[in-house]
Amino acid sequence: MEKICEFILNSISGLGLIILTIITCIDVTGRYLFNSPLPGSTELTEVILGIVVFASLPILCWKNENIVVDVLDRVFSTLIRNILIVVLNLIISISLYHLGNKLLILASRAAKYGQSTEHLELKTSYFLTFMASMCYFTIFCILSFGLLHIYTSYKKEINEC
Repeated sequence: MEKICEFILNSISGLGLIILTIITCIDVTGRYLFNSPLPGSTELTEVILGIVVFASLPILCWKNENIVVDVLDRVFSTLIRNILIVVLNLIISISLYHLGNKLLILASRAAKYGQSTEHLELKTSYFLTFMASMCYFTIFCILSFGLLHIYTSYKKEINEC
């Protein structure tokens, strides 16, 4: 199941990046060679960038590939480091929970009023709902990784004794 989720989310992110590259090349070529930029390229770039970022979040958090500054890791014991990891994961989870709730509120408001993008008229509620669901899925990944980290470090301590 983990491999399937990772494949799907990586495919969404990769496809989004490829589309962003194509849009940018067409827009720049049209703008500078033919004096005619790609209509709606700014909207597409904003939407696809949001999809790429939020589709990548669960994978980054599950694999613990977050940017970490470990200056004080040598000073603290393993127990304190594990406690800090748990606290940090809880803070990130709470932040993502609030972000997901805010995105859902915005998505429901956008759906209620039929809000869409200016030029291409893409329904913004779909993208906001996707971003909110990725926030909640990321919370699941963070908490699962945290529990797995606690279990493996506890198991390692038992084996060392």
